[in-house]
Amino acid sequence: MRITRKHGECSDGTCPAVYDTDDPEMVGVQGAILADVQALADIGEIPAHESVVLLPRSLFESYVRGRS
Repeated sequence: MRITRKHGECSDGTCPAVYDTDDPEMVGVQGAILADVQALADIGEIPAHESVVLLPRSLFESYVRGRS
C-alpha cells in the first residue's frame, strides 16, 4: 500500500491527519490512541491487529468535504 496524500493542519507530521492511499477503499489515520478503559469497554473486543485512534471531528469532516 502506498500513502499518496496527507490531509492535516500541520507540516511536521506530529498532528492528527488523514492519509489517502492507492486503495480507494482505505484511508490511513494518525491520531491519539484511545486509552480510556471505559470507552474501550463500551466498544467491546478489538482485534489485536487493530486500534482505535482519536481525530478531531473537524479534520475528518474537512477531509470528507475535500474528497467530494
